Amino acid sequence: MKQFFDYSNSGFEVRDEIVNAHRESWKTISNSGSFWSGEERVEIAQQARSARLQRRELPFNRSYPSCSLSDGALETTHTIAADAHKIDKVWADNQIAKLGNGAYVEIASIVATVSAIDAFSEALGRDHEDFPAPQPGKPNGDQNPNVKDIGAYVPMMEPWKGPNVARAFSLVPTANQLFFSNVQQMYASHGGGFSEMVWKGPLTRPQAELLAARVSSANECFYWTTSHILLLRESSKAISQEVNLQSTVSGEDADLIPAGAELIEFGEALSLGSDNLGITRKKLLDKLNKEAFVEAASIAAIFNGLVRTADSSGIPLDDSTKSASETFRADLGLNSFPGAANTERNTLKNGGKLVWPNSTSHQEILN
Repeated sequence: MKQFFDYSNSGFEVRDEIVNAHRESWKTISNSGSFWSGEERVEIAQQARSARLQRRELPFNRSYPSCSLSDGALETTHTIAADAHKIDKVWADNQIAKLGNGAYVEIASIVATVSAIDAFSEALGRDHEDFPAPQPGKPNGDQNPNVKDIGAYVPMMEPWKGPNVARAFSLVPTANQLFFSNVQQMYASHGGGFSEMVWKGPLTRPQAELLAARVSSANECFYWTTSHILLLRESSKAISQEVNLQSTVSGEDADLIPAGAELIEFGEALSLGSDNLGITRKKLLDKLNKEAFVEAASIAAIFNGLVRTADSSGIPLDDSTKSASETFRADLGLNSFPGAANTERNTLKNGGKLVWPNSTSHQEILN
């Protein structure tokens, strides 16, 4: 797969860890999975790209390349790619009834992965990567037997010690690995770990969380907007950074954080497919050096995958996050996001934790 993802043609230096994760993703997509063949998986990827590129169009104005996928697979792929924020339990239950839990999860993982990787190319101002040729082989039907209902659309691994979203696709382990191997490299691996409130990389933790929260709110993703406003609040406290949480939904006082206004404009343009993406890229580069810009591009891109992960799987807020965010969710209007219903109807104690309790780098902020 070394012929893929030569990011040197973008004019930016991309970390080898990101390049390797993207190459491995293309290799994995081209091979058969648990429920879809290599040929079908590449077709799902092609359909996902086409749908996401048309997300600003009304559904009846969109057109797609021909393929051999079933109507149920196509509707699932197109909706997650272009309209994930509109997914509700009725729609998800209907699609899962057609496809089965495992096949649905595998599609969602491919769509989220392609969305993130394509968004990264867009952020850097380069063309999308060609898809690999499908490889021969048959689906093996593998599923994780250690799953249960945690109040989402699909069963997930239980017990679990981390945040709920990290087990979103855990019913199909290879699907979970496909997407979250990219999260590991594109979000919290350069300058600080997920559970560390102080980062020493090219971006501060509040800069990263402001961007993550704005990308999430631009996509109307309840789970990720809530989670990363919470992390923005706590990481700002950790370095005595003044912040207005309202900036994540309206942009107000974003410039309290260095390059905050430019980070928000860039993340929003990338998420919405706006015509001014190039302008926002230039403005952000005027504020950040190239290394910091690539990190911002990486974070904005992976959250365009993460929002599709949360909304397609229907995960409720982690128990601890739900209680810790109650006030600001009401103040910022987050409870009006469509995905809020997944938490409102959930009566199960799902045990998810946004911040792992074994961190020694800071005080545990969520009990």
